[in-house]
Amino acid sequence: QRIGVVQEAFNRYCKKVNSKKMFIYVSDHGEDPHLVGGHDPLNVTRQMLQVPLTVYLSDSFVEQRPHAYEALIENSDKYWSNDLTFDLMMGLMGLEGVPSYDPKYDLSSKSYDLKPEEVLTMYGKKRVIDDLDAKK
Repeated sequence: QRIGVVQEAFNRYCKKVNSKKMFIYVSDHGEDPHLVGGHDPLNVTRQMLQVPLTVYLSDSFVEQRPHAYEALIENSDKYWSNDLTFDLMMGLMGLEGVPSYDPKYDLSSKSYDLKPEEVLTMYGKKRVIDDLDAKK
């Protein structure tokens, strides 16, 4: 039986940590097999930006923070960028008073309210809805 990398990491984490509350996986980028030379910020394509986000929340987490769980479900089909991972992590950890945290950018917040045209990537330089595959 084959086990994927994320599944293996999850299995190892769960076996070592008895009080697990959450497990999050997000890739920093994808690859475009048709682009010679690998990923390059100057030649980014849509395929490089479509990355998986996996969030596992334990039953005890959901019991303690039901609003975060509900917001994740509500926001699961919305546009998001891994540039927003910081806000997601701050929200899931329930940290308060973090100066640069904004619930508007946090998928686990009911205040998450980004329109597709507002979601940026590549350090805020590109919109995820733009035709990134077009010749520059």
